[in-house]
Amino acid sequence: MTNNKTKQSTETNRIKLMMCDWSGDGHNISEDTFIDTNLTKKEINEAYEKATELLGFSFCDDVASDYEDSQIEVEKVKKLRELGYTKEFGYDGDDLEDDMGMVPLDVEGFLNVYLFLIKLGNPAFTYSIIKEDMEGWIEIGGYGLFQP
Repeated sequence: MTNNKTKQSTETNRIKLMMCDWSGDGHNISEDTFIDTNLTKKEINEAYEKATELLGFSFCDDVASDYEDSQIEVEKVKKLRELGYTKEFGYDGDDLEDDMGMVPLDVEGFLNVYLFLIKLGNPAFTYSIIKEDMEGWIEIGGYGLFQP
């Protein structure tokens, strides 16, 4: 008797996410996060694009993209919360805005939002953060989070 059950793939892809001045032409500071994920680089980029449509702005292009730009506008925070983002954004763990309507954003907060957006764009997305080198990377922005 033959077993006709479809075997689920347990294959994962190792991806490097780069937050930083990835080209080295500015402050030259970066932080890499490695993930094992069930999605390919192409599928991650597609999921991000879908999430961007729901969000109404490009998180990677519009947040922390300038030198010493380590804040996110409170309106963008509200939109992320409406879409289900529940983690912290910044150093103090609050969504407290300053007098200019900005909320502090740190490296961990930026990464958490990015990973949330991938899951929003592709609910099948799973990942685990790993602590080793690999080949292949995706630059996710965050230039303004790093200061010499």
